Amino acid sequence: MKKTAIAAVFFILVTFPVSAQDSLRVGWEYRGQSFAAFTREAEQSFRIHFLYNEQHVTDIIAGDYGDNPLFFTVLDSLFKNRNIYFYRAPGDNIILTRDFAIRDLRSTIQARQLF
Repeated sequence: MKKTAIAAVFFILVTFPVSAQDSLRVGWEYRGQSFAAFTREAEQSFRIHFLYNEQHVTDIIAGDYGDNPLFFTVLDSLFKNRNIYFYRAPGDNIILTRDFAIRDLRSTIQARQLF
């Protein structure tokens, strides 16, 4: 019984952030936008703030990812094969890094405490 309860709590903790991210859909015409223009639109639409080095993203142009794609899916596509990673920090800040990913130690510690 205890294992079932722990598994249920873990499932809720893992799926809750995913369901919150599913609600962020790109509703503007993003195709062909520079990364700077894309981030301005996203900051206005989602009340988030991007922190990044402009030199790392000057050549990034949004492609066609379908109608109303998920915001984080677009980010994944934009950074694919570029060694650019993003991390959603507290306060709805999105931090971009180059050549290294940021690991959230709080969620790692929480996951370990469940088992």
